[in-house]
Parts: sequence; structure tokens; C-alpha cells
Amino acid sequence: FVSVEGGKLKKSSSTNKLADTTQLSLLMAQLPQPSLVSLARPEGPWGIVIAGVGGTGVITIGQLLGVAAHIEGKGIVTQDAAGLAQKGGATWSHVLIGASQEAIATTRVGTASADLILACDSIVAAGKETTLRMREGRTFVALNSNTP
Repeated sequence: FVSVEGGKLKKSSSTNKLADTTQLSLLMAQLPQPSLVSLARPEGPWGIVIAGVGGTGVITIGQLLGVAAHIEGKGIVTQDAAGLAQKGGATWSHVLIGASQEAIATTRVGTASADLILACDSIVAAGKETTLRMREGRTFVALNSNTP
């Protein structure tokens, strides 16, 4: 049993929530439509590496991408490298998406073969295991550089 003396409930303002939703809708409308890439390409399947630490959702992101590709009828392979993730250590999820399952011949994104690095943790993304997958002119990196 807990008692609170002198405390008051904070009332949420529905008008603030409405204003936030409207502002977000306006920002979303300004974003350009993404350009779709061809999966039938000489470089092979599209390779994504999600890099982070245990608890940042790395494995979940990899599985969500895999299920989305599967629903669209694409070939998909995911492989997770968790290591010490349960103790807050580095973890990676390799996702390969091809035009068909036969287009994928490996389970990991190869050296200098990543098309996208999703950096859930900047330290892990800048580490050797991740940077070995990058190649200038091919690899894009999505990293939130804001610090609270």
C-alpha cells in the first residue's frame, strides 16, 4: 500500500496531442517517396547489417525486415550474431533480400558487400566487424547522431 501526500494528478492536454499529431502529419507529407531498388542485379542480393548492443532491438529489426520481405514474395535470409548481447554486448543481424530464394547463396553479408548499415549503436557500427562490411560508393549508413 502506497500513500502520496500533496501530490496531484497531471492532466494531459488533448489539444497538445492533437497539435503534435497534426505537426507530425505535416512533416511526414513533406518527405519524398523512397525510390525502389532492383533486387535482380549483378551485385547479388541486397545486404543489410543491423548493428547494436543487447536490448536495442537489433534481432527484432532483422526479423521484421525478413517477414516483410517474405510477405512480398522476396528471397530472404537472416542470421543473428548475438554473442554477449544478453550482457549489453555487441550484436548484429545480417539480412539478405533477393529477387528469389535461389538468388541468395550465403547467410551473412560479405566483406564490403553491405548496401545498408542500420546503426542502433554508434560504437558497434564503427567497430571492425561492421566496417568490414562497408564499401565506399555502395554502403549507406543510417545513424542517429542526436544525443539526449
